[in-house]
Amino acid sequence: MLVFAGFVPNSPLLMPGINTTRFPEAKETVEALHELADDLYAAHPDTIVILSHGTPVYEDAFSINVADPYTADLSAVGDLDYHKTYHPDFGFIDTLQRFARKNGIPVSLSTDEKLAFPSTVPLHYLTSHLKDIRIVPVAPSSLDGKAHFSFGNTLQHIVSQSDKRIALIATGDMGHAEDAEDFNEKLVTFLKERNSSGLLQVNPDDITKAQDTSYRQICMLFGALDGVNTTPELLSYAKPFGVGYAVVNFVL
Repeated sequence: MLVFAGFVPNSPLLMPGINTTRFPEAKETVEALHELADDLYAAHPDTIVILSHGTPVYEDAFSINVADPYTADLSAVGDLDYHKTYHPDFGFIDTLQRFARKNGIPVSLSTDEKLAFPSTVPLHYLTSHLKDIRIVPVAPSSLDGKAHFSFGNTLQHIVSQSDKRIALIATGDMGHAEDAEDFNEKLVTFLKERNSSGLLQVNPDDITKAQDTSYRQICMLFGALDGVNTTPELLSYAKPFGVGYAVVNFVL
C-alpha cells in the first residue's frame, strides 16, 4: 500500500561534506528536506521506491537496480569518505519487473552496487531515522513523458497490491541553464497543481534547452499517483546555486 509520496532535489551541493563553503546558502532547501524526512518517518514505510537518474539510464528501457548491499557513493563528486549501505526489496523488484514486462513496459535489471549521488543525496536526508528500510532504485529511460507516465501507472498497480508500506520518492534538479527560470516555474506549477495534462504537453526541446534532470521522474511519479487522492504541499522552492530545487510532499 502507498503510504507516502514526495519529490526532492538531488544535487551534491546539498551535502555539507562536498559544498563546504556555500552550504549555508541551501538552508531553505535543507530545512524542507528535514521536514519531509519527519513526515516520511511518521508514515512508517517498509520500502522506498526511489525514482532517480542515478542508476543506469537506457535509451528504450526503464532500469531497476538490484544489488545487495547498495553502497551510497559520493566519490565522483568529491567526498571519498561518505559511506552508507542499503538493502533491496527483492520481492517488490521481482513483482514489478514481471508485471511490467507482461504488460509491454520495457524494463532492464542492472546490478550496480554503488548508488550515485542522485540517489545517495535524497536517501541521506530522508532515511536518517529509518532503520532496516528497503529500497528499490528505478531509473528513467530516454523515452517520452507519456511512456514514463505509463510506467508510473504500472508502478501504482504493484504498490496498491503490496502488503508492505511503500513510499515513492521522485528526485531531480530542475533546469541548470541560465535562462531556465521560466521552465522551472512551469514545472513548479505543475507540481503544486499535480497537473498531469500540462506536464505531458511539455515540449521535449524545452527540457533539453533548460538542462533539466527532473522531468521524467516527475512523469513517473504522476503516473503512480494517477487517480490517487493527494494534496500537493510545496515545502520549498529555491535556487541558491542557480539551479531550481523543489521539495514537495504529496499528502495522502
